[in-house]
Amino acid sequence: MSILTKKDLWRVFINQFSIRSCNNFERQQAAGYTQAMLPVIRKCYPDKSLQKKAMERHMELFLTHDMGSAVCIGVSAAMEERIAQSGDISEDSVNAVKTAMMGPVAGLGDSLIQGTARPILAGLGASFALQGSIIGSIFFFICMMSISLSIRWFGVFQGYKQGVKLVTNMQKSGIIAKVTELAAIAAYMISGAFVAIIVTAHTPVSFTAGKTTITLQETLDNLMPGIIGLIYTGVMYYLISRKNISAISLMIWTMVFGVIMVYFGMLS
Repeated sequence: MSILTKKDLWRVFINQFSIRSCNNFERQQAAGYTQAMLPVIRKCYPDKSLQKKAMERHMELFLTHDMGSAVCIGVSAAMEERIAQSGDISEDSVNAVKTAMMGPVAGLGDSLIQGTARPILAGLGASFALQGSIIGSIFFFICMMSISLSIRWFGVFQGYKQGVKLVTNMQKSGIIAKVTELAAIAAYMISGAFVAIIVTAHTPVSFTAGKTTITLQETLDNLMPGIIGLIYTGVMYYLISRKNISAISLMIWTMVFGVIMVYFGMLS
């Protein structure tokens, strides 16, 4: 008979949202992880000394994708319940399993959420915002919140139900590697499309030779439509990735540069 009820797991689900609330460079997400596990620890170990021991166990260094950490927490809940019920698995195995899951969960979460879903949804939201619609920000918020709720719910409840085999089976089948590769390809393609659509710049510069007028913008468009935006994006990427210049600084300098170029008639 299970010690934990659905009510306990819902408490874990709610607590898991604060996994980064006490993030630090010594133990990373350990404090938030322990706080998420408190409903499990208190239910499985009525004795205060055992509760203290379990909390100390989960205060070991832990770092993975914040949404994906729900899977690890669900698995830990199942293992703590097993220890309290039968004691047929060692307490050290809890941290061993957590450590083993950190890498795969982080890789999957970073590639699918941070590297694919977030930039794509942000780009779509920005396209609405550029048209003066408030739907852009609402769209992005609702989509990201839906993803967050779904992943955290699945992680806690399915992680608890299926245990370690959930991540192990995904690794063995190669799903994690395949999904990561496909997500990266999709992100590159969509990011490139967003550059052409959102990053726009036009120049009114023209040259006259006799009765012939050559417009620089038309010449550039014949060479490659949106080439100015592409060059700008490439320069920004270089400055951020190679020179470690902050995005905020670059946005400020972009505004200053744009005002100067428009003033001198180089951009329109």
